[in-house]
Amino acid sequence: MVLKDSNKTRNQERYGPSAPFSNWVRAACVAALLAGGAARLSAQVAIVEHVAPTANSFPQALTQGPDGAVWFTEYGASKIGRITTAGAITEFAIPTPDSAPYGITVGPDGALWFTEYFTNKIGRITLAGAITEYPLPTANSFPAKIVTGSDGALWFTEFNIHKIGRITTHGDITEFSLIDGSYPIDITPGPDGALWFTESSRNQIGRITTSGTITEFGVPTPDAFPTGITAGPDGAMWFTEQSANKIGRLTVTGTVTEFPSGGGPISIVAGTDGALWFTENYGANLGRMTTLGVTAQFAMPTPGYLQGLTVGPGGRIWVAENSANRIGQVIYQTAILSTPASRGLPGENVTLNGLSFGAGETVTILDATGPLRTAVADASGSFSITVPIRPAPSGLNSYVASGRTSKKVAVAKLSILARLLAAPATITPGSILTVRGFGFNQGDLVDVRFDDLFLAATGETDSHGSLTVTFPIPLQAAPGVHSIVGRGANNLTVFAYITVQ
Repeated sequence: MVLKDSNKTRNQERYGPSAPFSNWVRAACVAALLAGGAARLSAQVAIVEHVAPTANSFPQALTQGPDGAVWFTEYGASKIGRITTAGAITEFAIPTPDSAPYGITVGPDGALWFTEYFTNKIGRITLAGAITEYPLPTANSFPAKIVTGSDGALWFTEFNIHKIGRITTHGDITEFSLIDGSYPIDITPGPDGALWFTESSRNQIGRITTSGTITEFGVPTPDAFPTGITAGPDGAMWFTEQSANKIGRLTVTGTVTEFPSGGGPISIVAGTDGALWFTENYGANLGRMTTLGVTAQFAMPTPGYLQGLTVGPGGRIWVAENSANRIGQVIYQTAILSTPASRGLPGENVTLNGLSFGAGETVTILDATGPLRTAVADASGSFSITVPIRPAPSGLNSYVASGRTSKKVAVAKLSILARLLAAPATITPGSILTVRGFGFNQGDLVDVRFDDLFLAATGETDSHGSLTVTFPIPLQAAPGVHSIVGRGANNLTVFAYITVQ
């Protein structure tokens, strides 16, 4: 969900000093070097996607839990999700329907605390899944992001009523008013013990002490729509300017520097690599910016609208793929995994070849479903293994190889194609035919037709893009070969063939 007005004018210009003509050659050389560095980084980075079990759940925000998993909000499903580093996902339903959970953070009590955007509550979920809800005192506040403050309380933004909220672990709530029209979105702890937040519509960055004193700093670019904010590795606050296509840097004393980013940046987080990572609204890219302002972009395997991101176990970046209904995981590749196939059908096999792993070590192979097989590298650190293509939604599927001893990791990509199977292959009129479909979109309604002449059945796919339907063969079906047609969203169409006796 985008909290800004979709009709708001987007400033696409990039500002910066003009270099003298005499410095043109030097600037060109520096640009070429930076571009080369970005290309090398892109080759090392792979993004692995995990499909959320509930269709149209619209993952929104994420945080690393104290249990070594990543927890996330499912805005469209009114659920809290938990994903392990191996990709196993568990979901917990929020007691209040249509709650639209938005922000999430780890509380000082070891539980996860989250905001309920539509139902005006703050939620708390234990690692075992027990949920408690706390109603907010002001109606229609639309609580958005939430963090733990240096005072041991939870602090959150109240987007619709222009306030900053504070809740203790016992449920005591205090609200601090901003000027009307502020529309605060993100909030984060600063290195100075205060909370820093974005005032999207007033074009300001706010700072509130734990005693409630508020200071505000203007953003130089007009109508920049500051959205996300984080404490950077350099002791400054870094924030996104969604409408200005910039990343801002604000010192704790109030000095602002802006860097062009492109893509309508939204969320931002400081990585363990000393850089800032951010999501882009346009183009479905994940961005990375050094503290000097050098930017690299990484395309998501599945196009769509991105939202929050967090640093997970091992320093890996995790991202909420809102419209694609996936959780993305950024992996720095330290080994090589490849496959001679570029695409495949569920149920077929694919060969994976690994290089540069530890000599003689066991390598775990994972796909989008979780652990798949293990391989043993030879003395040169290489292996070759044949694995099945398990059911998954159509599109790019990732295979991740992880060395148990060397801790080296590599990723290979394979496009999953849709497939239709019909059994029995030879059948008589009036008998029941079973049709199984694979590789459709998650939660898709697939029409199954006989000879594409009439609708025989309709089925809904599961989280893996699979379905099973049955129907009787028409009594008037003539002997010979007939087609079974499966047609899903975006006119995705596949065929199977049977023989009627």
